[in-house]
Amino acid sequence: MASKKNKSVELNKSLGGLQDKACEQTKLYQSSREVLYETIVDTYLWWRDARDELGYLEQLYDENEITFRQSGNKPTFTGVIRLVWGMNEPKYQGTVSQWNGALGIIDDEYVENTARYRNNPKQLLLGYLYDNGGLSQLRKNNGWLAEEDEEPAAPTTPKKQKGGMNAETRTAQKQDGIKFFKSS
Repeated sequence: MASKKNKSVELNKSLGGLQDKACEQTKLYQSSREVLYETIVDTYLWWRDARDELGYLEQLYDENEITFRQSGNKPTFTGVIRLVWGMNEPKYQGTVSQWNGALGIIDDEYVENTARYRNNPKQLLLGYLYDNGGLSQLRKNNGWLAEEDEEPAAPTTPKKQKGGMNAETRTAQKQDGIKFFKSS
């Protein structure tokens, strides 16, 4: 009986330590997210000023060996993201793409409602970002992310992938797995 009580005391002590760590991690996560959103907005506002200085951004991109493709008439924020965060390696491509999408939406909002953002643009854009649920939700609300239940269309010509499986087979298996877990 005494060893069972000692084990419970030991487990309770470990649980308390885990709860303390989880609490600290949650605080750091929330703080990190707040700093990210603030930096995203600050970067956007800085970019608006910097783009007006003829050749300034291009020179910085050249000096820092930052390359990216400009597509269409809309601004691309890939360069400024890579410049500010130093994310010029392929491993950051997903993050850069996601933040580029969010900055594009923020830019659309700012351009469409310029008068609203004349006074205190930083706080108002932060409010816009929070009101829209953050970076991911902002992109999802504006068509940058597919709904969770939607699957990408299968390629028209099946291509072999790892394990000899083509994309159609892999998509079908994924659909079967989703159906299985939804019915469980």
